[in-house]
Amino acid sequence: MIPAIHITELFDERLQDARAFLRRQGRLPADFAQPPCRYWAACDSDQIVGTIGLEWQGAAGLVRLAFVRPSHRSRRLGLALYHRLASDALCMGLTELYLFSTGAGGYWRRLGFASCPVAEAAGKLANTPQVRDHTARNTLHHEQAFHRSLLTRRMEAAPA
Repeated sequence: MIPAIHITELFDERLQDARAFLRRQGRLPADFAQPPCRYWAACDSDQIVGTIGLEWQGAAGLVRLAFVRPSHRSRRLGLALYHRLASDALCMGLTELYLFSTGAGGYWRRLGFASCPVAEAAGKLANTPQVRDHTARNTLHHEQAFHRSLLTRRMEAAPA
């Protein structure tokens, strides 16, 4: 029997596995796993094949490092990772999510996100690791920002 892919929150040594996975994919930022943050992974057997992270400030969360290995795309793993993040974010008391993306806006719009001013996202999340990093490197102007409420969210059914 082939083990099912499962979503799990990452702690300690599994965060190191995610670091190695993201490095191999060319997607490891210098500020990976700096608090406050939580990360989840899609695992095929014991191998990480996708990640998603959450940073927060107040009632706003910032989605980051949403990535699924190309060989595992079209299996709704990104959606499953997002659903887990959104569910846990609600349990944490977060009411809205933001993200920055330069190339995946269409994907996030399908999940109910809408474009918003970069300054709005950066202002709500100024003390998160990603915004601090972008600000220090003066790179926020290259980003596109997206927002959605978690209180009135329309979420597709998660894959079984």
